[in-house]
Amino acid sequence: METAMSWIDVGKITALRQSMIKTFQRCPRQFYYAYIKGLRNPPNLKMVVGTAVHKGVEINYEQKVKSKKDCKLDIVLDSTRDEFRETCKKDGFKLGQKETGKSQDEAIAMASRYHQDSAPNFQPAIRPEYRFEIKIPGAKRLFEGTIDLLAYYKKKANALVLSDTKTTRRSYEQKRADVDTQLTAYAYAALSKFRKLVKYVVFDTVVLANGKVKSEHVISTRSMEDMARFEQTFKAIEKSIDVGAFPPTDDARTCSWCGFAERCWPGRSWSNKNG
Repeated sequence: METAMSWIDVGKITALRQSMIKTFQRCPRQFYYAYIKGLRNPPNLKMVVGTAVHKGVEINYEQKVKSKKDCKLDIVLDSTRDEFRETCKKDGFKLGQKETGKSQDEAIAMASRYHQDSAPNFQPAIRPEYRFEIKIPGAKRLFEGTIDLLAYYKKKANALVLSDTKTTRRSYEQKRADVDTQLTAYAYAALSKFRKLVKYVVFDTVVLANGKVKSEHVISTRSMEDMARFEQTFKAIEKSIDVGAFPPTDDARTCSWCGFAERCWPGRSWSNKNG
């Protein structure tokens, strides 16, 4: 079931976020349903797990900016658990059910593994979840978003890096980090705000697969050529929005998990699982 979004100016987009840009690149029709029509899909427990783990990560890095030390594990796990429960209530998931309990355990396990294996490698340079709003040269709309983490990274001799924390069910491939628009967008925002090109970008992932949790870092680089490419991409998407060009991607992999598949591809066997 799709539900109407409650945000203002649906169809009158005055800014683009990095998540919107990635959605458009994945499938312009998906962008149309989500940001022009203002439809959204009901949240799922995997999303709740990701939100909860991110909260625990944020709580730790928030204090680490000044303390230079990771906080106690119990603080992170309590924050993760509280966020999980609050998000469940907001999104209509009932606490106490078997599936919900299993997801909470997964969130706790992932937050614990991250805090022990990954967090010690990063020293935040600024507060986590840094919000930005930027004017792109030649574009009408603003570019806005949130940088997960700008930090000094032990695995690269304490070089300044941009990190994007992900909870996932499978390991990320190197080629994904090499071309990922969101990592490029973070680097562009840092260059604009701090007048410094951050060379290294990191997918900081917590992987839950086959009942086991592990932390992995997929490291890539960004250049000024990447920054120019991002500007071109931003302006091209803006033009498509202006003329109402939202063609479907029609890719089996993308369509099979898209929440708008039933609306876009009614009658397909896989679309009925995702409506």
